[in-house]
Amino acid sequence: MCPTLRHGQQVLARRIRAANAPPERGEIVVLRHPLEPGSVIIKRVIGLPGEHLRLGDDAVCVNDLPLAEPYLDGPPCPVNRHPREWMAGPGEWFVLGDSRADSQDSRAFGPVSRELVLGRVWFRCWPLRAWGRVLPAGTLLGSAQG
Repeated sequence: MCPTLRHGQQVLARRIRAANAPPERGEIVVLRHPLEPGSVIIKRVIGLPGEHLRLGDDAVCVNDLPLAEPYLDGPPCPVNRHPREWMAGPGEWFVLGDSRADSQDSRAFGPVSRELVLGRVWFRCWPLRAWGRVLPAGTLLGSAQG
């Protein structure tokens, strides 16, 4: 999740329960790894249920609108072996790491179900010099949301 979160930093996450609002675009979430039972990973929510996602050469597009990603420290869509388009079904979220060239995320395992999402990251607590809130980021350009 570099540069937002660095290796060795510790965070606090707020558990997501059935009664809580679902994860929103731009939030960083903790989830069970879909391909490695017993492992947890931290990723950013990029696509919401029912959305079409396309990885272009220079942008991630959600329902054909480019996503502004000021948190990235490199190209938004490095060339790789993964598919370039997905449709998130009902109750599914598309998640990506901020360090796209070195991230196993929805490009490898597809959209994730609500059952896999454990919580929202909201605070970085270690090391003390990095202490502070972790805020959501990411806006669809050209949309009413943006």
